[in-house]
Amino acid sequence: MKSKYSLEDFLVVFGPRDTYLVRTPGVDLRWTLPVSSKLQDILTSAKEVSFVAYPSLLDVEASELPDPVVAYVKKGLLGDSKFHLPEDNEPVLKEWLHKRWNNTVGIQVISSNGAWWAQSSSGTTAFQSLPGDVRQLVKPNHPHGKVVHLAMGVQGAYIAVFDDGHCIWDLKGGYGRLDAHLDTRLSGELLYASLSPFDAGAFFAVFHNDTVIYDWPEGEEKRWSEIDGCFLEFDGLRVLTPSETLKFSVATPKRPGALRQWTGQVLKDVATQDIESVLEG
Repeated sequence: MKSKYSLEDFLVVFGPRDTYLVRTPGVDLRWTLPVSSKLQDILTSAKEVSFVAYPSLLDVEASELPDPVVAYVKKGLLGDSKFHLPEDNEPVLKEWLHKRWNNTVGIQVISSNGAWWAQSSSGTTAFQSLPGDVRQLVKPNHPHGKVVHLAMGVQGAYIAVFDDGHCIWDLKGGYGRLDAHLDTRLSGELLYASLSPFDAGAFFAVFHNDTVIYDWPEGEEKRWSEIDGCFLEFDGLRVLTPSETLKFSVATPKRPGALRQWTGQVLKDVATQDIESVLEG
């Protein structure tokens, strides 16, 4: 089964201090990231945002945080592609991006724990300081082809999706609920994933059956309740999550095909069942 959505339809960024930027089907671009007034204006007026990448080494306790690198498309007839490239932020990455100044759409940049990986829409890649196991996956001539999507998190955790659909991951003992779900899925079922580089429990993942599973940073779920509310009103994705907002909402769908909700024992059972059968049951 292939999703009606594409990889480019999803952008979920876990920022420092339990902040976020989210753009998905059903959720128009919204963010709580601590950014400069210049970047705030850019995000407010952007037609599209392709990626947001914080410096791979970031002191989250600093009084002022640097802006992330951002690729976006301006509103207007021309829809000009642009990058927001703060000073003193990943000079090698910035040099690579400069060569693609007029084509930001489809670019992926992932950064975490001193490492980053980037891929253009044409498939050209660049990376720096990747852990050894991840570096082996992104090398040319891998048996499963080319990595088309990569998520990196704390302590070297990673998920790699190849162009043949195969998925390889090692979450290094973190992101436990996602690890349990991946263990019960066929390799080619994952469409998109995002791991928080600041919190080993926070993640977002979409499967090809249009099922979404996520955990927000522990203890900070109320900050993300606006996103929960958007998913509650959207019937194009099926959400399986212990979110407090969804858990205590009206359980009866508002319209045919609307969001179903599961709590209690069902959430425990899904780790050992096929999600699709639960959703259709």
